[in-house]
Amino acid sequence: MKGLHIIFLLCVLSMTVQAQDSQNNKLIYCSCSRTHHGLPAGEISRSYYELIADEGAAPKVVYCEIRDGEPEKTEYPATEQDVANLYQKLHDMGAFELDGYHVDEAMTGGSTYRIYMEFSNGNKVNATWFTHDPKPLAAETYAVILTTLRAITQP
Repeated sequence: MKGLHIIFLLCVLSMTVQAQDSQNNKLIYCSCSRTHHGLPAGEISRSYYELIADEGAAPKVVYCEIRDGEPEKTEYPATEQDVANLYQKLHDMGAFELDGYHVDEAMTGGSTYRIYMEFSNGNKVNATWFTHDPKPLAAETYAVILTTLRAITQP
């Protein structure tokens, strides 16, 4: 019985530390990118959205398209609430578990997808895939980041 009490206390302590970490941890950078392979000249070879929410600076979303030449970037203002909402969505879906996910399937054409996040506590999440059948959590996380950041750029 004493062993069960110790296990219970360890579980409660672990949950408390995780809750405190999520309260003190802030998303300071989040991006999703798509690199297209095998497209003709003039087409968008890479596009990405990035949320930049550095401490002490107003958050913003940058959208970038790369064709043959220089990247074309457009910046949009974001709010601290936008940052908090995205963090919560990613936290709730377990997206942070994707760190280190990497798939590189031998195939012709297609697109490489990447998600990348940085947090105020120094933690990072990096995942990339080039496959017909990505891990469902990776595809869902990409879609959440894309949809959320794209919505911020809409008037």
